[in-house]
Amino acid sequence: MSIKTFSNSDFQLVNGLYISSGVCIEKDGAAVQVVTTAEATVTVQRAVNAKDFTPIADFSTKINGVGEFSVSGCLPGQWLRIASTLAPVSCNILT
Repeated sequence: MSIKTFSNSDFQLVNGLYISSGVCIEKDGAAVQVVTTAEATVTVQRAVNAKDFTPIADFSTKINGVGEFSVSGCLPGQWLRIASTLAPVSCNILT
């Protein structure tokens, strides 16, 4: 297992969303924790090539403060990243 931690400055504003860099998944799932200072819509995106990310169905949710959820159905080698309507304070992805 490994954990990738992102701080506020690690997110880039792209087309109105704050985007993290990608994390390569080592197993068939991951745990995601996002911390915000106000209500935000957070979406988990995935890609097979670390470039062409698309939202994962059912992994877009509103959080206010701390949001934590599990992502299943991934394949080892697949990439995940976080997109948020508000710049997160921090984000952890455990793979």
